[in-house]
Parts: sequence; structure tokens; C-alpha cells
Amino acid sequence: MHTPDFFRSRIDTMINLNDPLAALATRLPWTQIEALLAPKFEHLDRAGDHFGIRQTDKQIPPV
Repeated sequence: MHTPDFFRSRIDTMINLNDPLAALATRLPWTQIEALLAPKFEHLDRAGDHFGIRQTDKQIPPV
């Protein structure tokens, strides 16, 4: 099904599936890659740590 709106088209109509990178993407073990990377992206509870600034850090005195 063809849609005139580019952002609603299917991805396989927007890319060349014969491209070497597209072919490689179909051969990669995505389940294993996701399982190996998932622990690196888990949420870590860091109470009081907003944008890398902890409330226990010394405050910079005004100039």
C-alpha cells in the first residue's frame, strides 16, 4: 500500500533492502546484542543526583 505521506510510509519502501548495510542488519543476532547491552542501560536509582550534581557536593560560593 502506497501512502503519499513520507512519514507514514513503510520503512521497507523508503530504504533499499539490497543495500549491504540493510542486508547486514538482517543477519545480526539482535536478540543476543540486546541481551548483552540491556544491563548497561538499566535505570540506576540515584536519589538526589540531578544532572550529575549531588546534594552532598559543596556549593560554589557566590562571586
